[in-house]
Amino acid sequence: IATNYSLVMTATALSGVVGGPLAGVILSQWDTIGGLKGWQWLFVIEAMPTLGLGVLFMTLLDKGPEEARFLSVGERNYLVYRQDKESAGRENNRDSPRGGLPDVLKLVWG
Repeated sequence: IATNYSLVMTATALSGVVGGPLAGVILSQWDTIGGLKGWQWLFVIEAMPTLGLGVLFMTLLDKGPEEARFLSVGERNYLVYRQDKESAGRENNRDSPRGGLPDVLKLVWG
């Protein structure tokens, strides 16, 4: 665990060392290129990896446990059973503090 933690902390520090100056260059040098200001370019560039990985994982990942290729048939059936059991319990448990949360969200956000 210590090795993994140290790798994450090192990556965080390195991202600041590389990302800070890179962001400064983008903010100062890319101002008004393509009709966008520097901060707008920074938002666009930072969004690209996130959007790309999101699309990639949407196409690569299975839709649910019933389609998961890495699970055995028994594991798939067990996970589907657990999901069905949990969703049935959620529907029948409206009196719990969390049971009515979807209804509250519907009221708040329409």
